[in-house]
Order: sequence, then C-alpha cells, then structure tokens
Amino acid sequence: MKSGRPKNHDRFKLDIAQDMSAFANSDGGMIIIGVREEKNNPVEIDGVDLGTMSREALGQIAASRINPNIPGLKISVLSGPIGKDVLVIEIERSASAPHQGPNNTYYRRHQHHIQPMAHYEIEDLRLRQIAVTPLVTVRTATRGSILSAVDILNTGPHPAEDVRFEFSSSRLWEGGQTPAPLLNGIRQLGPGQRLRFRSQSFSNLLAKDSPPAIFDVKVDYIHTRLQRRMQEKWCLDFEAYRGSMSVLSDEQQLQQTAAKDLELTRRALEDVARALKDAAARLIGANGLDLSLYTLRNLRAIMSGEPIEKLSARYWSAEALRSTLNIDHELASRLERIYERDAFTKMELRNIDGMTDEIMARLEQSFAIPGES
Repeated sequence: MKSGRPKNHDRFKLDIAQDMSAFANSDGGMIIIGVREEKNNPVEIDGVDLGTMSREALGQIAASRINPNIPGLKISVLSGPIGKDVLVIEIERSASAPHQGPNNTYYRRHQHHIQPMAHYEIEDLRLRQIAVTPLVTVRTATRGSILSAVDILNTGPHPAEDVRFEFSSSRLWEGGQTPAPLLNGIRQLGPGQRLRFRSQSFSNLLAKDSPPAIFDVKVDYIHTRLQRRMQEKWCLDFEAYRGSMSVLSDEQQLQQTAAKDLELTRRALEDVARALKDAAARLIGANGLDLSLYTLRNLRAIMSGEPIEKLSARYWSAEALRSTLNIDHELASRLERIYERDAFTKMELRNIDGMTDEIMARLEQSFAIPGES
C-alpha cells in the first residue's frame, strides 16, 4: 500500500515503477494507492487526486520505465468519499520476466521489501520464458488408410489470435492449393479448438519418385495471456507413415464397436436375410455389417412392396465407399470430396476420373443422387 498524497511526485514515479517491475519479476500481487501505512500496517485511507494521479498516468509510468512491458497489467479505481478514491494495480506473475525497472536495474520483491536482483536471479527468470509452452501446435493426421491431413490445435488454456502460417512447400496440398484459412490466417483459435485440413492421398504424397514428404511450418500468433507475439516452428514428417499400418481414428473405433453390436442384430435377422438374399444384397453392403436404420426400413419396404430408400453418401468415408462399391482408393477419395459438397449434379459424378458405367450403375443402385425424383 502507498499513500495517495506523495510529497515528491518524481520520487513516487520512481518507486511505483520499481514496485510494479518487482511484482512482475516475483509472484505478482496488488498495489493499492491511497492508503497510508505505518510499519507495514494500514492506518488511513488518504485517497488520491485523480486529476494528477490517474489510471492513464500510472499506465504511462509502467510503459515508459519498465522494459519489456508487463503483460496483463490491470489498473482500476475504487470510488470512495470525495477525495478518497483509491487506485488498485493488479500484477500477475509474468512469463515475460525479467522486467527491467528504472536505472536499468532488475528488482524483486522479498517479504515487504523491494531489492535489486543478483545476476543468477535474472538468469533464472530468463528460464521462466523458456518454460512457456506454445499454444498452437501443428501435427500430421490421417483419415483412414487413404488420406493424409494436417491438424491445427490450440493445446493451451488461452486463445491464440491473428494466427498465421508459412509452409515450406505447396506440394503438401492437393493441387498445390493451400486451404484459405491457412493462407489468409485465422482470427482466433480458442482453447482446445482443433481444425483438420485435407492434404493428399498417401499414394500421391508418398509416390516412389516424389520428393520426401517432409514439410516445415512456421506459425506466428498473439499469445493472449502474455500479450505478445509468439513464433513457433513445426515439422510435418509424413515419411514416418511409409510402410506403416493405419491407426484407427476415434470415429473408426466407434464404428468398429457399432459393427460388433450390429453383428448380433445380423445374426437375429439371418433367416430374413437368407430369404431375401437377392434384394438384401443391395442393402447390406460389401462387408455384411451395415444393417443400419436405413437397412431395417428398406427390409420393411421390400416386405410391404414399397419403393426402396437409397442411402445418403454425404457422411461416408472414402474407405467405406471403396469397400461398398468395390473401387480403388483414388476414386473413393474423389467421390468423398464430391459428396461433401452441398450441391452437385449427376453429370459431375459421371465425369469423375476413373468413373465407369458399371461403377455408376452400382452407385445409382445404392446411393441417392441430388436431383433424382
């Protein structure tokens, strides 16, 4: 606590800058201006004259006499009777320490005293900066065993703002087209938020004569907790996947669990499936485990003579399309991209590279196509 009626204003500015830098270099704390104390005990609220000692004036003292600036510095006014207003300065333990105070000196707080820091204490504080973990991480990812992907993830407890990326090569992306959010930047990435961007099929990325699939990524963003810009560098090494087996994603693990449960249903309906073998072949799918709500409704439709409801492929993975239609990985990937769109035509499906009349017939037989009556 400090009196709000200093006799020497120049000395007050010096002292308050020392105090603020010392708190930031230590464990943080609160400075109350407008309370007179004796022997470290408050004895009187003498208030401050906001005409000569304002929030802005204190902020200017901090900005001009402390380097680097203290992140998260808060200055507020507690109103009291006329002439008895109190200023409160809240300072958190700074991850940007050490902060140099007046006279090119580093200060720390020890009990109730402000003291210059020794050299080893300053070096210890520099290590505090090294211990700050990044908010934004960039990782390799997969979609099944066909597609590679890139995950952008905020692993910290604070938002990252104005996030910008620089990739060492556009070969990482299909057609050499960097996704717009990565090209133009992301305004804010919240705590725990993850964005996944499609890269290429592994068959293209890891082709025999292609350059090594290793890419450097520079990430630049504002750390909202530290109030300063951070720069990180990551390496996306897709070569590590060469010759490896695909790992099931969370979604695939759920699908696997559901498939086991559906096996019990399949067995219970075995007699019905046997009697309706030809018709059910259109509904059950290549692996014999796709007895979903669609399938059950269509079994009822067959038995009642009603038209069969076709499946929607919008949320089917490339792997599921490959298995169901008995097509190669590349064509399955192209179909997946088409079905992810809100609108497309039957002609676009026919014009996909690798599409044949036979495959188109199987597709029309099992899946709904927009525009069909």
